[in-house]
Amino acid sequence: MSRRLTATISLLVSVAACGRSPSSGATPVQAGVLITNATVIDGTGSPGRRASVRVEGDRIVAVGDLQPASTDRVIDATGLVLAPGFIDTHTHADDGLDTHPEALAVVSQGITTIIGGQDGGSPLPLSTYFAALEKQPAAVNVGMYVGHGSVRDSAYYSIVRAEWPEVRQRLEAALT
Repeated sequence: MSRRLTATISLLVSVAACGRSPSSGATPVQAGVLITNATVIDGTGSPGRRASVRVEGDRIVAVGDLQPASTDRVIDATGLVLAPGFIDTHTHADDGLDTHPEALAVVSQGITTIIGGQDGGSPLPLSTYFAALEKQPAAVNVGMYVGHGSVRDSAYYSIVRAEWPEVRQRLEAALT
């Protein structure tokens, strides 16, 4: 991996990791992050442009020719590219998020959202899977198709076991 790509991804991860500061009841000045001198790719297909990006909490609040506030943490991104995260619409990275919630294999590629279950397999029930992610959030957003194979397996095999000899004969007959 090139140093520029690694630095770009590190910048994306650094911004994603910026959290909100706790509120004390008074209206504090929101500490933010100002990324300056970045080549910003905005996802519209327009050419990249040099700009600054202000992040407060977990939101991008401004893009353009910005000046740092006294409470800002400033990151100079000269020579780096700042782009939206990528969506991996066909992944198997959803398996293992319980043991590796940092999801380094995908985050290090700039992926911020993964979609699982395309090949017919998914955790069941999905409510249990997502409840576990709520308790121990992953570093990426997760979407999931309901795996048709998983649903079929959970319903079909419990019924068919008693009828397996007949089903096997019918399958063999269909193949000859």
